[in-house]
Amino acid sequence: MSTEPQRRMSREDLVDALVAVDVETRIFRTYESGTPTFENPTRWTALVSVARGDEALGQGEGVLAATGFRISTEDGANLLDALDAPDADTAAFVPLVGRDADEWDESLGLEKPWGDLIIVDRVSVETEWQHLGGVGRYLLGLALLEIARSQDVGLIALHAHPYQYAHSGTDEEIRAGKVRLVEVWGDLGFEQFQGSQLMTIDPHRMTLPEGVERLRVRLTQ
Repeated sequence: MSTEPQRRMSREDLVDALVAVDVETRIFRTYESGTPTFENPTRWTALVSVARGDEALGQGEGVLAATGFRISTEDGANLLDALDAPDADTAAFVPLVGRDADEWDESLGLEKPWGDLIIVDRVSVETEWQHLGGVGRYLLGLALLEIARSQDVGLIALHAHPYQYAHSGTDEEIRAGKVRLVEVWGDLGFEQFQGSQLMTIDPHRMTLPEGVERLRVRLTQ
């Protein structure tokens, strides 16, 4: 295995690559038939690639992959059960539910009829594209905008926890990681929910598109 340090992408290469970005999103069910159930909610994936040089858009280099859940909030939906039943990943978002199981916490400022909840569960960025000043969050923002345009989405949420330290990190590393992730996702427009590591954004406000555009300008100018 080579021990040579990886060449850092030049500013010119980065700007050129971000000119042509392809976002592919997919909403799918993890069961074979019927309607979504609490134990088997609808999932989503997003793959983002960039075309460098002479590459055609759609045949470029994969940079970001993200997955998550879509939780239905149609009238009468028991939000508490919808979040608690599938697994620990969705149960982490139970605090977003209000005093009544079919209501979101009033501090979120959402009005009925709500759109569905999009949970960002996993995000991975190719090594070459990490630590470049926000490429990952910019590309995720593009993917979330695409999902919000194509689906009835009322709220997007994520859990800003440094999972890389889950089995080996010190308390100080975990604390610092939590602070850093709140800053990272806040850069895209997400807001902390009641001081916790849960972060949310309302796609109907201009916060998300403004955050995406702010990152685009910073990365390409």
